[in-house]
Amino acid sequence: ECRDSPSAVQGIDTIQRNGNHLLEIINDILDLSKIESGKLEVERISCSPVQLVCEATSLMQIRADGKGISLKTEFKGPIPQRIQTDPTRLRQILLNLLGNAIKFTEVGSVRLVTELEQVADEEPRLRFSVYDSGIGMTPEQLQKLFQPFTQADTSTTRKFGGTGLGLTISRRLAALL
Repeated sequence: ECRDSPSAVQGIDTIQRNGNHLLEIINDILDLSKIESGKLEVERISCSPVQLVCEATSLMQIRADGKGISLKTEFKGPIPQRIQTDPTRLRQILLNLLGNAIKFTEVGSVRLVTELEQVADEEPRLRFSVYDSGIGMTPEQLQKLFQPFTQADTSTTRKFGGTGLGLTISRRLAALL
């Protein structure tokens, strides 16, 4: 007689979790390779920035709820109904920023603020700012923030996981958009 014991179920969960983590690493490396080689093409599609923000926060709400922290969105000032951008890549950036904020916040909240920036003689831009009550960073850690495969230190990798690619990819995608 074969029955699923708790250890078998736990083993399957571990295999699935590690498989998903490996897939994320592979996808990050492929994205970074495409960006660095100039092979990543971004689209220009009309989309709703409010909808993109709401989708991203909705997807991350489960993680925030799981940690018992609040996840809020805020729209400052008038936000255009439609923008021309690559919604997939913008969503990827927002998910990465929110994911990091949630990952490094044990108590408190994460907030995504969207606002329209208008500077004279320049095209208007949307600014997405993520604020959290997380662990913070030292000045030395801030200097390494956008270096590929780099995290604050080895204890950060051990405690929180990750590859150190997300912010590098997000910064380069933001520049392309």
